[in-house]
Amino acid sequence: MLDKVPKSCVGTLSLRNHLNLLSNTQFTQSLFVCLRIKMTLVNEMSVKVKNILSKLNSMKSSSPTLEQVSKIQDELHSIDEKIRDGAVVEADGSISPGQGDLSDDLNDAHDIIADLLETLEE
Repeated sequence: MLDKVPKSCVGTLSLRNHLNLLSNTQFTQSLFVCLRIKMTLVNEMSVKVKNILSKLNSMKSSSPTLEQVSKIQDELHSIDEKIRDGAVVEADGSISPGQGDLSDDLNDAHDIIADLLETLEE
């Protein structure tokens, strides 16, 4: 895979794969810059939601506290606030592709949170 990546990006990939120094969001942003892909708000939000989904999925098999679940719920609400009329509008006024996937992931995350909160109430 590395043979298809520009040499300037190999350092970013190596850091992530071998040292785990970058968060998923930082890694994705760095890779997008290296590959000259426009990092849209939708891309950025999608990465954050996927990270949240990963945390939530691991919480399902543990015993999270109300505080832990509430913290992640707050993170989701901050993402929800950026959505206007069902879409994420970029700084230039455009609507980037990927809205449907982001919406699906957000719905999944909210469903998991609801399930976790219900379990905590019992």
